[in-house]
Amino acid sequence: MEAPYLRELESRRSAVAFTNRRLEAEYRTYVSHRSELNVRRQLALAAAILVGVMALDFALLPSALAGRATVTRFWLALVPMVVAFAVTHYRRVLWPRQVAGVLVALGVGLTSLTIGDGLAAAGFPAFAGGYVIVVFAYFFLGLYYVNAVAAGLALTAGYVAISLLVGTQPTSILYATYNLLVLNAACAFGAGQLELARRRDFLKERLLNYRATSDQLSGLANRRAFDTRLDESWARACQTRGPLALLLIDIDHFKAYNDHYGHQAGDLAIHRVGQALQRALKRPQDFASRYGGEEFAAILSDIGEDDAVLVAERIREAVLNENIEHAHSSAGNRVSVSIGVAHLNPWDSDRTAKGLVQVADEALYSAKQRGRNCVVRVTASSAAATGMFAIPANAAPAPGEH
Repeated sequence: MEAPYLRELESRRSAVAFTNRRLEAEYRTYVSHRSELNVRRQLALAAAILVGVMALDFALLPSALAGRATVTRFWLALVPMVVAFAVTHYRRVLWPRQVAGVLVALGVGLTSLTIGDGLAAAGFPAFAGGYVIVVFAYFFLGLYYVNAVAAGLALTAGYVAISLLVGTQPTSILYATYNLLVLNAACAFGAGQLELARRRDFLKERLLNYRATSDQLSGLANRRAFDTRLDESWARACQTRGPLALLLIDIDHFKAYNDHYGHQAGDLAIHRVGQALQRALKRPQDFASRYGGEEFAAILSDIGEDDAVLVAERIREAVLNENIEHAHSSAGNRVSVSIGVAHLNPWDSDRTAKGLVQVADEALYSAKQRGRNCVVRVTASSAAATGMFAIPANAAPAPGEH
């Protein structure tokens, strides 16, 4: 449905989060996957800068100070960077990336700030990396906006606490804290504007994609989306060596229905049948679409033949339960559907994805020949060829055929 996207586009909320939790989760996954390559590059750049700072420490500082600074930077800054870089390759769960990013921000920032204060008190120069890391936290570590703000403020608070514990000069603490707060405010404003624009672009992209792949009348996916999903499901089945089933569903005597009740009633019937079909599919991987005219399709991945037939029967019964009057149907006095079921193993078949559609079409034709309002299944033999339409001898009515 496009309504959630439209509501969020019309909302004047800030860049913090969408009100719709499903959309928020979808957006965060979208952002994380799109930014992961850039985050890796930026972490590699940050690590190179840190190594350069270590080299400067040894070149400019007494060996004892340089050694302590290097050990601290290595364990509290460089190691978290390496961990964060590795975590970006783990796509199944996204929250470890956020935790790693926050740890990098705190580790690098606090290390640089406290080392800088210590060296300044001893009369030596220091690299002001603590301020640079605030910018990294907001723009380069792939942190969600809320997490970036939290990391920036935690860095400021952590610096104040550590500085008070180690006895840093109050003047230094005040100046550094003020600088950190100003930098946080500037970055929060800039990142907030970018986040808001990114969220709106995401909503517009999703809305356009939905309109391009959905059928407004039935509320299901359209033929274009079906073709794409079928190719994807076929390729996945070949990789996993799992079975694939296709259901072609046709409203019985729909022309007679339109002629008698009118096209507005016909449109409503298509919508109700589409929604009944959608409700009858229980598994998240099952896919329903309008195939064309009064025809629908369902793609069932990784399912046995008998189970595919049971799903088809559930769809047929769900449509009957809508109790849509149809006085001019030879299959009964209610709107009903005929369903052809094709089932095969793509990895062990001479058929193609288009061949699966052909077999389902043959089964649907057989269902119409047998009186409609029934389910007929066909198991495509590996010897059968794509492109030769026929009513195969192994077409058989499903259990409980009407």
